[in-house]
Amino acid sequence: MNYNFLGEYKNAMSRWSSGVTIVTSFYQNKDFGMTVGSFTSVSLLPPLVSICIQSEYKSCRVIKHSKKFAVNILSKIHKNIGIVFSSKNFSMMQRFQQLYWHRGKTGCLILDDCLSFFDCKVVRVYIFGDHTIFIGKVLNVGYKNNKPLLYHNREWFLL
Repeated sequence: MNYNFLGEYKNAMSRWSSGVTIVTSFYQNKDFGMTVGSFTSVSLLPPLVSICIQSEYKSCRVIKHSKKFAVNILSKIHKNIGIVFSSKNFSMMQRFQQLYWHRGKTGCLILDDCLSFFDCKVVRVYIFGDHTIFIGKVLNVGYKNNKPLLYHNREWFLL
């Protein structure tokens, strides 16, 4: 593939504004989490959502093995949390420190003051290109009234 085309592709995709999520999982008594921008509703009946994660990431392998994940949608107060979870400079333990979490039905961590959450069990896994798509059946949800944290053109925005 032409490198210039890939650069142009990434630049064009960066113009798509998205909400910011932290996806967590729990496997072998360890918590895992990462910032994920590729999240969407798939179905109302049954309630299904999808996330797309780069296949080479450790968190992707963890979700494949644990067969569960929680999506935490970040609000405008979570910009620093989103940055920490998207950085490779912080260990998993450091990512979860000094935040208030509770365990969902699946055992995955849910951020206490997130905008909304979806606690899911994996029902399908698809590998396309360099990403893995997980379809999760939503077992539990919750939400609060607040403004979202947005990501556009490689920048974080507060409404």
